[in-house]
Amino acid sequence: MFNERGFTLVETVTAMLIFSLLLVTALPVAIEANHHLVSGVRRMAAMGIAESKMEELQKNTSSLPRNQRKTTKEGRVSYDIRWRREFIARKLSGCEVTVEWRDSWGNERSITLKSLNYRP
Repeated sequence: MFNERGFTLVETVTAMLIFSLLLVTALPVAIEANHHLVSGVRRMAAMGIAESKMEELQKNTSSLPRNQRKTTKEGRVSYDIRWRREFIARKLSGCEVTVEWRDSWGNERSITLKSLNYRP
């Protein structure tokens, strides 16, 4: 027999088998973590859109329509924005803003903000 250095075929196949088993178990965990990360980013973007629209409604009580629907796109995600404003009393009005989007699994998600405004 020759005294050669290197790996045998059995050692190489065993190492590839162990590596593939590790990859098969770690890949679903990484994919799930990525879905959660993307969903969190989309939720934060939706919250920012809702807060921005709520501030706009609270600041401009007369110039914006009472009920409206609008779609905005950030990146590859479309966000549907609906807002409703109603006058409760002479100096009191209520606002409601809802933002809807699809998460990374394709499920519909929504965030709703509500507020009351008093104008002295």
